[in-house]
Amino acid sequence: MHCYKLTIAYDGTHYSGWQIQPNAPSIQQHLQEALASLLGGEHIAIIGSGRTDAGVHALNQIAHFKTAHTLSPNRLLLAFNGLLPNDIRVKKVEIAPLQFHSQYSATSKEYHYHLFFERVMDPFRRLYCWHVLRKIDLSLLKEATTLFIGA
Repeated sequence: MHCYKLTIAYDGTHYSGWQIQPNAPSIQQHLQEALASLLGGEHIAIIGSGRTDAGVHALNQIAHFKTAHTLSPNRLLLAFNGLLPNDIRVKKVEIAPLQFHSQYSATSKEYHYHLFFERVMDPFRRLYCWHVLRKIDLSLLKEATTLFIGA
């Protein structure tokens, strides 16, 4: 048995989130379909380090899968990206120890929240920022963010 660690980036705009949903496309679904295609139809679960909600993006989400197949990380990287939609990319494939688990082996996670305060939303940032139209007390917001550090 072999364990493969994936580093994934995606624009989640058109997805229901990480986890497979019965009625909407997900990141996990696309990855597992690509892997099944590479393994001749064998279906293997790809486990992500955490679930994301619909429309959420990721720069470096970690996932893993285990298989009896011996696969070349470099060839697997190219093959995944040849089969995935352009808004999902496997950035790195590594051979990991069998005991590696993307959820339980994680040592940290980092989240970014982007707010846009101008009256008219920039069309190039609309998918990546929350458009806040009401007056915000920035000093209070800054103070509140300290509550999230290390949580």
